[in-house]
Amino acid sequence: VKQLMYGFGDVPNPANDAVGVLEDMLIEYLTDTCTQAAAVADKRGKVNVEDFKFVLRKDAKKRARVDELLYMNEDIRRAKRIADIPELDTSKGGAKDAPI
Repeated sequence: VKQLMYGFGDVPNPANDAVGVLEDMLIEYLTDTCTQAAAVADKRGKVNVEDFKFVLRKDAKKRARVDELLYMNEDIRRAKRIADIPELDTSKGGAKDAPI
């Protein structure tokens, strides 16, 4: 949370009280958002990305950011596929066993 605060313009070492308050607010927001998405997905029993999009449908800025991140994730995945770069999965030997 300290790094997020600094990235958004706060001092390099913000006060611990400020970090604690922001962390509490962040946890509450994430919990509420996840609870709402789970309520939307209740009939299916499985939460997916579309449920979060539905929860954020009235907040255009957040919804646009979600769409942008999903697009960039897919774009990176396509670029890796084209370049034939293996995923960084150490359980299958991936990049850990690659020559340096």
